[in-house]
Amino acid sequence: MSVDFDAVRKLFPITENFAYFLCNGKSPLPKPTADAIHEITDSLTNSAAIAMALFKPVVKETRERVARLIGCEPGEVAFCRNTAEGILWLAQSMPWKEGDEVIVTQREYATVVYPFMAQKHYGVKVVLVEQDNRRITPEVIKKGITDRTRLVAVSWPQFDTGQRCDLKAISKICHERGIVFYVDPIQCLGTIRLNVKEMDIDCISAGTHKWLLALPGLGIFYCRKSLLEKLRPVHIGWGSLEEEVSMEYPTDSYPFTPAKGARRFEEGSKNVVGIAALHASLGLIEEVGVENIERRVKELTDYLCEKAKAKGCTIVSPRQGNEWSGIVLIRLPKQDPYKLEEDLRGELIMVHGMRNCLIMAVNFYNNHDDIDRVIERIEA
Repeated sequence: MSVDFDAVRKLFPITENFAYFLCNGKSPLPKPTADAIHEITDSLTNSAAIAMALFKPVVKETRERVARLIGCEPGEVAFCRNTAEGILWLAQSMPWKEGDEVIVTQREYATVVYPFMAQKHYGVKVVLVEQDNRRITPEVIKKGITDRTRLVAVSWPQFDTGQRCDLKAISKICHERGIVFYVDPIQCLGTIRLNVKEMDIDCISAGTHKWLLALPGLGIFYCRKSLLEKLRPVHIGWGSLEEEVSMEYPTDSYPFTPAKGARRFEEGSKNVVGIAALHASLGLIEEVGVENIERRVKELTDYLCEKAKAKGCTIVSPRQGNEWSGIVLIRLPKQDPYKLEEDLRGELIMVHGMRNCLIMAVNFYNNHDDIDRVIERIEA
């Protein structure tokens, strides 16, 4: 399917003035998403009870859209607040034993590490494995595994390099040893195809405010059905039980039976506005097509790398094979990246400086002119 990306770009009001390359921090909202937010907030203001009744099918449809996006069953999807809460759901519900180990990589984002470190009162140990030249490889993971390893957690892609590791190879290593495999795909979900069944992933969680083009305060949580049956949520509410609890029961015989599927983690009222926003954003992503978005991002990042190298820059992010992503790290030949970030902001060009690199997160609403505006300011 051919996509008119110039027309798609017009759905993002920010592009009228800004060259925006900060989707790895917070995405701009497309107009359909902003309209959905206004509609639900107006409905809640004017007729809250009716709005909540009309909202029920939106929750169902959004769950189905998430399931289609990642290739799972709707019953395996729950709504959390953010990536970290999804990881906490997994970490706090696992049947840990004294001496169990969790493998994460040395340069992993803190959100992936801390929830497992917090399980030390169960005797759980977090093992940090060294990366291979800033890359996660199956060999790196395999080297860190012992007979005490119970879970492996990786980001896909890495937040500080943009590298996508070989998930299928890592999942094979894990499952041959009965190890749970968790993936944090927040830095590409919605722009690069991820099928959790094909990749044989046990669990993922991701906030919706980055590449999914929605709001902070909402996340998606996927857990394989066979793993869900082994987890018992630590937070219990009316939404997470199979049967309603009646006060007629004696207190020692409440039917605390967790709901079937991932819904057992949704203990209370949902983020109405956040889900409405995600519903609209996923609608746009489906309409454009993830495959088309992926091709567009690849074409734009290739163009960026070519132009940057012509200016004497070094591309730090892996670009070979399937390791690339929309996150590109550029080592500048002369300028300080923090100073360049500040200067570009004054020209309504949004990038991020980090250590000795300029970071650009390229999405499908960007175009070649956006990239050229940055390249023109790089001193060769």
